[in-house]
Order: sequence, then structure tokens, then C-alpha cells
Amino acid sequence: VAKCSMCNRSRKMTESVKWLKEIKHFCNLQCLIQFCSQQACTPSPVTPSTGKSALTQ
Repeated sequence: VAKCSMCNRSRKMTESVKWLKEIKHFCNLQCLIQFCSQQACTPSPVTPSTGKSALTQ
């Protein structure tokens, strides 16, 4: 059991995402979407040297 990064409820987390070198955990997809919306979540720019998204490195 962990705390949701959006609503701070302690429960089983079903979603997680790497955000600014941290792993954020969310209790459901709605909290994840709300978090991304508040953070102006956009796809990561592709790094020229590797061709990979910054989130997957």
C-alpha cells in the first residue's frame, strides 16, 4: 500500500510513471490524467543522440 501522488489516498496503486527522475504512483487512471493535466504533461522531446524519449532513458 502506498500513497497516490495526486489524491494522497493510501491504497493499492494501479498506475505509475517516471516524472522528473522520480516514480509517481497513482491509484487509478483518473488520478494519473489529472496529475498530467495539472503539470501540463506533454510527450517528452526525443533526444538527438539516442532517438529515445527522455522518459524511457
